[in-house]
Amino acid sequence: MNTKFWLPTYQYFIEFPARIQQADALAFAGEKDIDGILCQGVLASWGTTAVQRHIDQYLIWINSETKRIEKVEYTIREMYNFIKGAAYYRNYKNFDGILLPTKMPVESNLVKNGLLHEMRILDMKWNVVSQEELRPDSSLTIMGDEK
Repeated sequence: MNTKFWLPTYQYFIEFPARIQQADALAFAGEKDIDGILCQGVLASWGTTAVQRHIDQYLIWINSETKRIEKVEYTIREMYNFIKGAAYYRNYKNFDGILLPTKMPVESNLVKNGLLHEMRILDMKWNVVSQEELRPDSSLTIMGDEK
């Protein structure tokens, strides 16, 4: 497992609802039934919604009733241009005022049947580790949305 790729990727999907708001190219993608739930689709990208060689794009399916994310389809251009995936946002729970999905099954075109893997949030504890411990070398630039 390539921890340098997967750890920030997992973090990105947990932070996705806040971070995707930085996308500046959006398009309505219609309606779709996902597991019996009517959803509205929004294509989100940067610069343009047209296919781009080095920029991931996200098709976000939002529950028409609750306005929560049900599913995110995405490209993985950082690894290989042909890989696509989808993460479901399931089992939302409230952690001290922050609503998070606790179960995120992931599909990919890398597997013919079933799931590639499943991300889960088992529990949440706030500020257990200080910023100084997480960033011992403060001279390094903060990566932000970069992986």
